[in-house]
Amino acid sequence: MGDKDVALASERDVQRVSGFRVGAVSVVGFRREGIAGFVDQGLLELDRVIISSGRPDAGLALTPQDLLRAIEGAQVGDFAS
Repeated sequence: MGDKDVALASERDVQRVSGFRVGAVSVVGFRREGIAGFVDQGLLELDRVIISSGRPDAGLALTPQDLLRAIEGAQVGDFAS
């Protein structure tokens, strides 16, 4: 992989780095600092987005602008294509 490629982390690494279990990973509130955030540009066209709350049975509804504010330094790009 090149320097700009993005790949999925292993289940073990997800839990170790984020503090969340796979299936309940929130995009905010990671255990470690300095985790890069990525937001697909298609989300910016929506009225609301729903993110995980860190629990498999609950989520949070936000505007895309609030999501960008919550993920400080988020990288916006075409990640879903």
